Amino acid sequence: MAGVVLGAPLAALADWGQFQGTGSHDGISDGPSAPLGVAWTNEDIELEGPDIAGGLSSPVIAEDGTIVVVSPTAVLGFDGAEGSEVFSADRDLGPSTQPAIGDGADGPIVVYTEGSGGDGPVVAGSASPTPSPAEQDADVIDSHVNAVDLASGRPAWGSPVQLEDVVRTPVAADETAAYVGDAGGRVTVVELASGDVRWTAALGTPISGAITLDAGRALVTTLGGREEPSEIVALDAEDGDELWRASAEDASNLVTTPVVVDGRILTLDAFGGVLAFDAEDGRFLWRTEVVNPLAPRQPFLLREAGAPAPVSSDGEVFAVDVTGRVYAFDADTGAELWDHALNAVSQSSPPLLTDDHVLVPTDAGTVYAVDRRSGHLVW
Repeated sequence: MAGVVLGAPLAALADWGQFQGTGSHDGISDGPSAPLGVAWTNEDIELEGPDIAGGLSSPVIAEDGTIVVVSPTAVLGFDGAEGSEVFSADRDLGPSTQPAIGDGADGPIVVYTEGSGGDGPVVAGSASPTPSPAEQDADVIDSHVNAVDLASGRPAWGSPVQLEDVVRTPVAADETAAYVGDAGGRVTVVELASGDVRWTAALGTPISGAITLDAGRALVTTLGGREEPSEIVALDAEDGDELWRASAEDASNLVTTPVVVDGRILTLDAFGGVLAFDAEDGRFLWRTEVVNPLAPRQPFLLREAGAPAPVSSDGEVFAVDVTGRVYAFDADTGAELWDHALNAVSQSSPPLLTDDHVLVPTDAGTVYAVDRRSGHLVW
């Protein structure tokens, strides 16, 4: 397995401590625009364990430039300047979900999930929630939240936090706590300094993507089930009290992290909908449905660890479907501005937004840069 970093000043790698950069998950980078070049490649990463299909998680990057990834059985840290290994910590076999970097009692820590349950992945569109722990063999469930010191890889907490179900979505963090959503529909919030559980909340259906942190709230997208709607749920970040739930009548299963930008919550649904809600009270604003003949049924799929969430800035919203088609929308109305077909499948990683471009990593290992204003391919 190889880890690759595109050429950039080291300072440009900073401030990407969790999924899509920050707790709001807007996907905006202050790094350089394309063209880019490969700065280094580490080809010495060995994947171990009975199931290595998960490969490496998307990376997170600490303020000092340390790059951290999760493999099926390890948490790995690398020097951002030249790619040498900084630390390696053992991890119980489980999905390679993206970790988060936060402030522990003695400095920066890496919070990650580990361990597996007995069920396979949830398939978007099936509307079938994961069975409750009571319906599963309790001996099969051995899932945890854990943390290691960023500098040394040594344990940061006295013991890992036991969970009731497997986690397949990224960890989120704010200044004091880490937030995890499991496949059974539970949110667990853990104090960064101590590893103590602050609160838990059971939402009833599987959770789609990372939990979003905004204005003292934890925003959670639920996939829904046979009898339960797919919703965005707002919880008080301090005590877990439910504040409101938001949904749209013509939406199918919501399949991505709720992204907060400029007073809007943005998400995607399985049947091609791009949706916006008011970030203050969850009021539904608009839904636009993309049309792609190459993906007529489900242009946006639940990808769990690689959830393809939208990105947004300066009054525009951008999304990439499973075929690699890039779309731009007006953030006020949802009107489509342009689309560009890359003809390269992109199912595993969300896009990234720079000042000039939408950067799209594809499953074949190529990164494309599309001009934000014109929709033209520039690199």
